[in-house]
This record gives sequence, structure tokens and C-alpha cells, in this order.
Amino acid sequence: MIERALRGLLDLLERARQPERSRADEIADVRRRLAAQQRAARRASDDERQRARALETLRQQMIETLAEPASCASCERSCHTPSARVGTERETVFAAERRRAPAGFDGGACCAAKTAGVFSDDELYVLALAGATAADYSAPPGPHAGCAFRDARGCSLAVQRRPTLCLRYLCNELQSELQASGRRHAARSVAHDLRLGFEALVAERREREIDDLLQ
Repeated sequence: MIERALRGLLDLLERARQPERSRADEIADVRRRLAAQQRAARRASDDERQRARALETLRQQMIETLAEPASCASCERSCHTPSARVGTERETVFAAERRRAPAGFDGGACCAAKTAGVFSDDELYVLALAGATAADYSAPPGPHAGCAFRDARGCSLAVQRRPTLCLRYLCNELQSELQASGRRHAARSVAHDLRLGFEALVAERREREIDDLLQ
């Protein structure tokens, strides 16, 4: 009850500070669905929790490998059409219903995806196991330009609170920057392990839930 009241207060504050109601509404939706996954995470098995800890280790490895890349804060300048950036990428969610960036938005071209498409229930389950709370999900006041957490230079969230999808997505410009610094192979390797680890945790959860239903 207290958590729900706190979430409601956070939502009211978000609506008061955001110039576009749609942005506040999408942030509220993420918080609501995160709360549902927090409840679900209470029934997580030991194996699920172990996989979640392994994902946190990989997440930290990716943070260290990427080391705040410059391309993510300026990629929008060279992005003319969605297909020009993501046509050859496997993560096609970033191409769905892409919003045109407002003036002054230099970075975060891949952040133009729909919020719900990036913050799937499975991603929120992983974040819940990692200790994410409603208070972790807010955004600076500004235009709604794709994902509700997108800011003028990319994602406004702490890296530890972003979906694994956002961490393992390596666009062509980012890969070029990593290649120039000799980090491309390492980043691709960690991204691969993140994807496999995420899929394994989701599969583990599905199997447990089926077993629970059959008992």
C-alpha cells in the first residue's frame, strides 16, 4: 500500500514537471509494470537470482568496455532516416515508430524507440531482480522524443537501471568508435553474453512458472 502511494506521488510530480503529458504517462507505465515485476521477483528461484547476478557482472563489464563513448552523444546529427542507422542491426525494436528528434537533440538516435518496446516486462523483471525501484525512473523536463527517458545527449537513466537491450545494442557508429580504440571485439563479446544470459534467465522463469501451474 505504501509503495503504491509513493508511486502515485512520483507520477503526480512527473506530470507537473514534464511539458508533454505523454512522456509522464509512459514513465508512469514503466513504474507500474516494474511494480508488478517486483512482486513476481519475490518468487524467483535461486537459479534465477544467480543468473541475475551474472547479468549484473556482465552489465558492469559492458560499462567499463564502452567507457562513455562520444558517438552516443552526437549520433543524431548524422541520422537522416531510421533505415540509415538500423537497417542492418538485429535489434529492430529501435526502428519502430521512430520520432524525429527536436532541435538541440544531438545524441541518442537509438533512444527514439517506443518506451514500452524497450522496457519489456522481461527486461523489467531483470531490473527488479537487480533492485530497481520506481524512484529510479524519472527524466529531466523536456520534449518527448522517443523513449520517455531520452535526453538531448542520450539516455538520462543511470546505466545500471537501463534495459539489457540498450547495453547490448551496438550501432554502426559506436562500433566504429570502439574499433578505433581497439575495444570492438571485447564489446561485441560482452553484448553476446548479455543477450544469452538475458534469454537464459527469461527461459528459466518461464519454466518455473509452468511448473508452478502444474503443481
